[in-house]
Amino acid sequence: MRFKVIIPIAVLAGIILIGISGQPKSNKGFSGSNLYTSADYGFSLEYPSELDIAEFYEEESETIVFQKRGDKKGFQIFITPYIGEQITREKILEDLPSTIVKNPTEAIIGENIRALIFWSDSSEIGKTREVWFTQNGYLFEISAYAELDEWLAEILKTWKVLE
Repeated sequence: MRFKVIIPIAVLAGIILIGISGQPKSNKGFSGSNLYTSADYGFSLEYPSELDIAEFYEEESETIVFQKRGDKKGFQIFITPYIGEQITREKILEDLPSTIVKNPTEAIIGENIRALIFWSDSSEIGKTREVWFTQNGYLFEISAYAELDEWLAEILKTWKVLE
């Protein structure tokens, strides 16, 4: 069965370029960080307290944007229903042939979640770090500017699956 993945590049580009307003959902977590929890998708993660959160819904999908106001420092999580256990470069290119998937590598994030990490590129926003994985019947596509790769990796270390 093919899956429908819509990469919300326009959403990411628009938000990063103009910044977002709003307040973080939670002040939980350690000093200098907040805890984001999604009971709907079964995960939590810690993120820097300097980031605001905006959520965008489209049909069965959701995009959660973590963004420093007025700055391009941030990342987004695009979530959509998915039937399958593991995402691969071949599956991405089968369903999204125009997607750029450079140097794909399997990695473990958070609490033992197998992810495919790779570099991508678009004319709208430039080079990005992509981290894609499946969990609880959903495909998670996490994107950030390439220069935020190490920063994003630190955040993703805090990813937890909720029981």
